[in-house]
Parts: sequence; structure tokens; C-alpha cells
Amino acid sequence: MMCSFGIASASIPKPALSPWTTTSKKFLTQPAPWNSGCVSTKFPSKLHRPFIQFQRYHIAACYKQHTCRQRLTCFQRSLIFTNCGGFKYWHLPGFLDDTSIEEKEDWLQNLLQDKEDLSDTEAYLVVLRSLATSTQPDAPMKAERWLRRLEARSVSNPDAPQPTTECYQRVIEAWGQATNEDPNLLITRTQRWLMKHLRNDNIDLRPDTACFNSFLDLCSKGRALKRAKATDGNLVKDHALKAEQTLRLMIFKRRKEGEDSSMAPNVNSFNFAIRAWTRCRRSPDIADRSISVLHLLENYEKTLDSSVRPNVKSYAMVMDSIAVVARLKVKRCQSMPKTVKNPSTNGLNEINLLQEVVSYMRNQASLGKHHLAPNGVIFNTLISCWSSLAKIHSHAPNESEKILQSMIRMKDMGENHTAPDATSYLMVMRTWLNSQQSIRAERISWWLSKQWKDYDFEGDEGLRPNTTTYNLVMRAWAEKGEPKRTEALLAELIGHSEKDRAGNLFPTSESYTLVIRAWLVLANRGDISGFETAAYWFYCLEARERDESGLVAPSEFYTLLLAAGRKCASQHPDILETAVKIFDLLRESHHRVDCLHYSSLLQIGLLALSRAEQNKVRQAFIDEIFKNCCEDGLVSSHFLQALANGPVYYDGWTVEESQRTLKRIIPCWPLPYTWTRNIRQKGFFPQRQELRRSNFVCSPHGKDPYKT
Repeated sequence: MMCSFGIASASIPKPALSPWTTTSKKFLTQPAPWNSGCVSTKFPSKLHRPFIQFQRYHIAACYKQHTCRQRLTCFQRSLIFTNCGGFKYWHLPGFLDDTSIEEKEDWLQNLLQDKEDLSDTEAYLVVLRSLATSTQPDAPMKAERWLRRLEARSVSNPDAPQPTTECYQRVIEAWGQATNEDPNLLITRTQRWLMKHLRNDNIDLRPDTACFNSFLDLCSKGRALKRAKATDGNLVKDHALKAEQTLRLMIFKRRKEGEDSSMAPNVNSFNFAIRAWTRCRRSPDIADRSISVLHLLENYEKTLDSSVRPNVKSYAMVMDSIAVVARLKVKRCQSMPKTVKNPSTNGLNEINLLQEVVSYMRNQASLGKHHLAPNGVIFNTLISCWSSLAKIHSHAPNESEKILQSMIRMKDMGENHTAPDATSYLMVMRTWLNSQQSIRAERISWWLSKQWKDYDFEGDEGLRPNTTTYNLVMRAWAEKGEPKRTEALLAELIGHSEKDRAGNLFPTSESYTLVIRAWLVLANRGDISGFETAAYWFYCLEARERDESGLVAPSEFYTLLLAAGRKCASQHPDILETAVKIFDLLRESHHRVDCLHYSSLLQIGLLALSRAEQNKVRQAFIDEIFKNCCEDGLVSSHFLQALANGPVYYDGWTVEESQRTLKRIIPCWPLPYTWTRNIRQKGFFPQRQELRRSNFVCSPHGKDPYKT
């Protein structure tokens, strides 16, 4: 037997029914005779209390199961707007958790229309909590409208529900989820709500620590970083200043109101302010600002609240800001080589400061402050700083290796919190890559094999090499001019991805492009095997793109392959077929065909079909490519120069044959507008003087005429 809403009756402790109630469904869907038109009901005797218990349990189970939406709507309208025994069902845990925001808003709207006097602040919070975690573009504005509605109701009727601190906090959190909004607008609106809440006359309704932390979290998310790349970056710094000012306001309130202050900052408040300053990656005073907030936290611990103390995260973010300053100094040294030997300008002072911070944390941990024991993140930050300095300091790779080896030793001695992870090995490899030393590829490969051995021994998934690690090793071998080693690593990566499809080892677009670039270096020297291998891997990447695997074949590689094909076409005429295939793939792709693609393909064809026995094939090729080029409106100056002033030979594609072909396909001047309608670059528009030949040097067949 099934109860209403599809819940098995066996799963609910069903009390015995009174003679006047025939079924539980009738009791649950129709008001009792004594309850008609009433809001709150008190049953006449203890005999009816089992009915209240069964009703509450059954309603909670129905909302938890959500077996039938149509009946659930009927259930909302028939039961949720009553207050049987003074019980409000939206106070139940998990109420409407599985419904959408629109359904929650409809429920609240119906509640306010039918039984407004029954609603309370918790009913509004059902909607506000859902909007606070939503990423819908209009979620913040919806949250503001519901809060304004609650405020207007409380002003007009003092006995009506009053907005609480959580209501304002949820509105601030809703703005924090608005990733597509203007960052300046986000901070301005959330600050307005926070200050409005702060000016409330009712002390009990003033913002608490959680409300302030929501605002600090929003200020420290760095939403303005993308915009800062196009501007002077002051927006990110303004947000950091607001975060620090808000933190100082919380400290002032705590100092003024004492221990009972609801706005007292906690360690997260200070960490949000430090994080806000770490977002200012271009500011030279980022380290000083972060350290000042850390000193503020240490002083707060000594003078106001000893329970609020710095943690490892606090020191890790400060160390990150110091590492950022070191990177900025390295960039300055690269442009000003004379400052490389000065420790105050080459980043060595920052490295020494980081090492002092690590030593301080270890000393504090040895004195009993175990919450300050440095973990893997602290040491990874130190290695990361050495990887930046490796560009100007040759001893940086050795120093990073020493840090990683010390992490392994401490872990073996029982300090598991210092255990290295995949990031530790990656940072050491990056240090070698940045050093530009001749043995960097070999050392990076050694550390990759070391990482695999440690992973197999420990069995810790956090040690397993990932795609980023393999791409870094492949880059090292590609820069050294070893395409075969690069290709072997890609094949190894593909093998790992096929064995474990749910893991974090899979080739990306960067993995394929690294191999393609490595082989194109040989192709540009006229090596046909390099061109064919690069084309093969490009076909693989393009096929993965068509399979919608998330990989993308960059448009620049169509251009690079055609340019490399021109280097090989004279000695290997068969390459024209591969070039045509690449060009056809470009036309079928989502990338735009450019006028340079047509001119490159034409040059390959003229070099590959230069002999006398290929006259008919060459003319057919020229007619076809010229027709397509005119239809696409991409007849450019480069295209005409390849025909009128390109390489010529003693037989086959001679000066006379070039001029006859040009007169045949371009009988008059000016050119029709449709032939050049899609030329975007101003310098690529064809000019009449480009039809005149100035190069009369005849090249031998089989030699690259473009080679200098």
C-alpha cells in the first residue's frame, strides 16, 4: 500500500486512525472540520496528537523524496500555508533543496499572497540562501529585491518579520557569485549594503563577523585582474585598500565595544586582507602591504584576542607576495643587465627573507606552536621563487633541488606535513627549464622518472605526474632540438591517458603543438621527414578537435605548416598533396582563411610543379586556386607577386610562361572589387606595379630559390 505522494506506508510509523478519518490522504489534503478557515489549530484533546506527529513526519518525508512534482505543488498549496500546531514546515532541514530558484520564488510569492501573516524571516531566507550560491546573472538583483521587500514590510508594520544579519550577508554573497559583472560595480554595491546594515539603529541587527568576511572575500577574489591588463591596474589595488580599511574598521569596533563586539575579526578576516594585496601582482609594494597586515594580525593577537593568531595560510600568502617582488626584480634585471650583481635588485634579498620566514616558522613549531609548522605549500613557494630567479642566477636549480630533497628527508623522518607533492617536482623542473643550461632537458627527465618512482613507492595520488609536468618536459626537449624525444613523451602521455581515462594524465592542445613545433624546426631546414611528421601530428590534433574532445587546432599552425612546406617543395614535389590537404582542412575548420594561406599554397604549387612535363597540371592548379581565391575575395599583393615576380626556371615555369599566365587570368586593370573584398590588411591590397617582373634570375630545379 502506498501513501499519498508515492511514499511507502511501511517506511512511516503510521498511528492508528480515529473513526472519523477514513484515510491518511483525506486527512492530509483536506482541512479538518474544526480547522476550516483557521490559521493556527490546537487539537481538542491528546487523542489527536498522533495525527500532528504523523502529519509532520509525512510532510518531511515527502519533501525529502520529491517523488511527484505535480502532487508536490498541490501539497505546497494545501498544507504549507497552514500552521498546524504552530509548526512551520520551511524550518525543516533540506526544505526545497532539490528545487530551482524559480520554484522557491514561486513558493514564497504564493505564501505572501495567501498567508502573509504566517510568513517569517526564515521564509525569505529560503530564497536568499539559494540566490547566494547561484551563478545566474540576475541572482544579485533578485536577492536585493527580496531584501527590499522584507525591509519595506518591516517598516510599515513593526510586528512583521525583521531582516536579520544573515539576510544582508546572503545579498553580499550573491554579488560575490556574479562573475560577469563589472568588478567595480560589485564592490560598490556590496559596500553600500554593508554600510547600510552597519548604520542600523538596532544593535542586534548590525553586521557580524561573517557578514564582514563575505565582503572581504569579495574584495580579495581579484575579479579586476583581467581588466587590469588593459588599464593601469589601479582597480585591483583599490579593492585591496578597501579590504584593509574594512579590516581596520572591524579592529576599531572590537577595541571600542570590547569582547561582546559582534564585528570582531577572526583569522579569516586578516587572511582575506592579505590575499587582497597578493592580487596586486604588478605593484612593487605588494610585499610591504602584506607584511603590514601580518604585523596587524600579530599585534591583534597580543593586545586584543589571543585566540586570533596567524596560521600557515597567513605566512604562505605573505611569502607569495615576497616571491612576486622577486619576479618583478628579475624582469627588471633582464632589461638592465648591469643590476644583476646587486642583491637588492636581483631578488636574492627576497630569497633570504623567505628562508628567514621558514626558519622562524620551524622555530615556533619546535616551541609548541604546531599550527605554524611549515607544510608543503610553504616549501613550494620557496622553490617557485627560485624558479623565477633561475633566469639570471645559474645556481638556482641546485638550490631548488636541495629544498625538494630536504622535504623528502623530513617526510621520511615522520614530518608528513612537509611531504612533497606533484607541484614540488614541477617547480624544480621549471627551475631547470628557466635556467637555460645545456643539461636542463636531461635533469628535467631525471626528475620525471624520480617522480614516477616515488609515486609507485608511496602510492599517493598527490605525487602522480600530471599533464602540466609532461608538457614542461616536452618543452625542454623541443627547445633543445630533439623532436624524437618530444614525440616519445607525447606517445607516453597518450598511453597513460588510454590506461586511465578518469585520471589527470591526458594530452592537451599544448602537448600536440609542442611536438609539431619541434618537427617544424627540421621542416624549415628542408627536411621532408620533419614536415611529414609534423603534418601527421597535426592531423591527429585536428581529428581530436572534430571528435569534440575539448582540444583545438590553433589557426597559426595552418600557416606554419604551409610556410614549412614551401621550404621542402623544390626537392620534394610530392609535398603539394599534403599542402592541399592542410589547406582543405583549414577551409573546413572554424578558422578564417587568410590571403597569406592562398599565397603560400600557390608558392608551394609553383615550386613543386616547375618542370616542363608538368605544364598542364600546373596550369590547372593555377586556374583552380585563382578561382577559389577570387570567390573568397582574397586576391592580395602577395598572391600576385608569387605569379608575376616569383622564382622562374630555364624550362617549365619560365619568365614567358609566367607572363602569359598572368595576362590570361588578369586581362585588365583595375581588379573587380569582389576579388579583394575580404582583404583586411591595408598593405596587402594589390597594386598594378606588382604585375611587373623585376627578378629574371633563373633557378635550377630541385633547389630552394628562397634559401639565402
